[in-house]
Amino acid sequence: MSQNEFILDSYAMLVFLQKEPGYGRVEALLKRAMSGEVKLHISAINMAEVQYYVIRRGRDAAKILAALEALPFRVESADSYIPAAVELKAKYGIPLPDCFAAAVAQDLKCPLVTGDREFRKLGEAVTVEWLR
Repeated sequence: MSQNEFILDSYAMLVFLQKEPGYGRVEALLKRAMSGEVKLHISAINMAEVQYYVIRRGRDAAKILAALEALPFRVESADSYIPAAVELKAKYGIPLPDCFAAAVAQDLKCPLVTGDREFRKLGEAVTVEWLR
């Protein structure tokens, strides 16, 4: 398990954007990524969820979207993760966007940073670093 790479899901990013409990942990990871100390990843599906949330809120959407694009994480294409995500969905029944985050975490052998309790259903299939 890599201690220098982490997967962020949409939950983690929304905690950061809304400055909710757990914000400090995400902020610290982003700062460490900016300094090159760690690498961060997010699935394209989760990034789409975050962008949808920002646009739906409306206020300062263009500014926030531009800031998101500048954040130091790699957006992982969904294409290659479809089979694994579908398998996770069939086996555990969690929401499909969560399955994409889990599939990336499994593939890259990185902990998934989230506060979303749905990931408890995965048991030991994915290592989770809980925000709350």
